[in-house]
Amino acid sequence: MRELELIAALEATLGPPPERVVRWVGDDAAVVRAGGPLAVTSVDAMVDGVHFRLGQVSWADAGHRALAAALSDLAAMGVAAGEVHLAVVLPEGAELEDALALHAAAAALAEGTGAVLVGGDVTRGPALTIAAFVVGWAASEAEVIGRDGARPGDLIGVTGALGGSGAGLAVLEHVATPAFLKSATDAGLFLESELQKLSARHGLGEVRGRGLLLALDLKLPIGASIVAQAFAEGVLLNSPQPDALRFMPALNVSKEEIADMICCLDAILTKAGAARRVA
Repeated sequence: MRELELIAALEATLGPPPERVVRWVGDDAAVVRAGGPLAVTSVDAMVDGVHFRLGQVSWADAGHRALAAALSDLAAMGVAAGEVHLAVVLPEGAELEDALALHAAAAALAEGTGAVLVGGDVTRGPALTIAAFVVGWAASEAEVIGRDGARPGDLIGVTGALGGSGAGLAVLEHVATPAFLKSATDAGLFLESELQKLSARHGLGEVRGRGLLLALDLKLPIGASIVAQAFAEGVLLNSPQPDALRFMPALNVSKEEIADMICCLDAILTKAGAARRVA
């Protein structure tokens, strides 16, 4: 993939620039009409393997994330976003479609905030790296909110779940380990085996599904009653239809927890069978 090829593809993807942009992608520099007397600028850089991992996120996700970090700085200062520049280092093996997906996602995010992607740079390197430079505009210094402007009693506004990104990364790193995958596989086989034994004891139907997503045919419309009784015992079950139970425990469920659930379900089914015999 050559730089000129990417530039031509980007121009076709982005379409015509808005009126305030005099010159943009394809020129040596972008030229824009100022959106106010004061320009407010910020830059954020993200590197594959440090801030994200390709394979766990897509090229489009990487482009969105890199720009979102820079735009959030403008939002924190209370100014309107204006222009966006992306400098991207593409690793060996990157395809034109990858680079386009990254830029298209960034352009879509920019458009959603009232900004526009006006230019940048592309080169080769050892790892995907995205530097997002953003420009915001303010009518006066009074409009710009600095960190030193906070006062006791002010409200602090945040977006998203605090710590969510770190927690998500920890989960992704853990579930990818061979030990975790083996544990989840073993738990699924154990659950299926125990459900089959339970079905045989109570004359129920087949166990369907795979892994930790399984269903048990009850043969009778007693699903809702079983779910209610199990809930009263602290066990959460699901009955997608009257004559079936669906099981979808967490990937880190233990065999002991599965055994406790089976024991609870066994007692409920035993009680239900006795009630039917009395009736």
